[in-house]
Amino acid sequence: RKVHWFLNGPDCIDKVDKCFNDYDCPGEKKCCPARCGLRCVELNEGDL
Repeated sequence: RKVHWFLNGPDCIDKVDKCFNDYDCPGEKKCCPARCGLRCVELNEGDL
């Protein structure tokens, strides 16, 4: 069975969510899934 190491590579060892919902994020940022957990990200116009 082949393991896809790149999905949980060494840079994701401490996979920790930085937010749980949009209210946890400053300003207009949104809480979105990222490679290593949830992160606050700034949306570009047209992303919604």
